[in-house]
Amino acid sequence: MKKTLFIILAIGFIKANAQSLDSITKNTQLFVKLGVSQNNLSNNGLFSQALTGLEMGAHLQTKWNAKFYTHIGLSYVRKGSAREVIYTNAVGEKILSYTENVYLHYVQLPVVLNYNHQFSGPTYLLLGAGAYGGYLFSAFTNPQHYYLNHEQEPQYNNWDMGGILSVTLGYKKWALYGQYQTGVMNVSKTYGGQNSSFLLGIAFKIK
Repeated sequence: MKKTLFIILAIGFIKANAQSLDSITKNTQLFVKLGVSQNNLSNNGLFSQALTGLEMGAHLQTKWNAKFYTHIGLSYVRKGSAREVIYTNAVGEKILSYTENVYLHYVQLPVVLNYNHQFSGPTYLLLGAGAYGGYLFSAFTNPQHYYLNHEQEPQYNNWDMGGILSVTLGYKKWALYGQYQTGVMNVSKTYGGQNSSFLLGIAFKIK
């Protein structure tokens, strides 16, 4: 009798979870996205000017109820910063100046909880907050210059994480999104600094 009861409960549990998974699948949509980023390194002792980059990737949009959606994604984003390099002569006159850029290439995993405001028809507005984790797989400066005695060539941390504020305006299969991302980890081992990014782009639903 106990064995039969256990089997019945197990079947019921599996069936309930299968129904729940099926419901989540039906309420999940896949979007591909492409956008631009404007990034700066706040509190950095060397690079401190904004630099424009590229973002591209995909995210899953899951509807939990009429008011709340989640976005879980995977994307490539180029961040970085810039600075003006100035050389002077012995009396302090500028003899050469140019802009040096540091390019930081990340793979990011953002997770955002959104509040949905539904307009009439297929138009909706999502206001969200969440977090991201990122892995730095490439970093280089261009052009490279001879680092003076009081400077060291920057060394970078591989991992980054931070918070996200997001707004998405959707219409049928299209969505226009904007995000502000602020890092909480130092980017440079040498000069510190946290990523501070604005992202603007467009997403298209393919499923």
